[in-house]
Amino acid sequence: MNDMNAQTFKRDQLQMMVYGIPSGLAEPEPFDPETGELLTAPPPVATPTRPLPSTPFGAWLLRQEKRHDWIGGLAKAAKADRAFPKAGDPEAVRKRLSEVGAEADMFEALDAAEIEWLCY
Repeated sequence: MNDMNAQTFKRDQLQMMVYGIPSGLAEPEPFDPETGELLTAPPPVATPTRPLPSTPFGAWLLRQEKRHDWIGGLAKAAKADRAFPKAGDPEAVRKRLSEVGAEADMFEALDAAEIEWLCY
């Protein structure tokens, strides 16, 4: 074999190993050799967004004061706070908890309450 034929043969072998197709038959799709994933991005898929609940988070939380769990404790503390953001979203409540130096348990209760509120 001469040098040109050897190079073509090696290229064809390499292309067969990497892309799984012989040269010239189809355009190869670039992919990540470690994961095998194609490097061309698929078209974006629109994901439906769920609307926020109609009741403001602060108002919803205040109505949870009779519960016997962390969320109920958070609601009782919120009711006692004159500056509590009654019409606020979870971020406004999180900011207020930071301002008053609330303990970590209250932030965990807030996270749980936010999830319940979103499912409400």
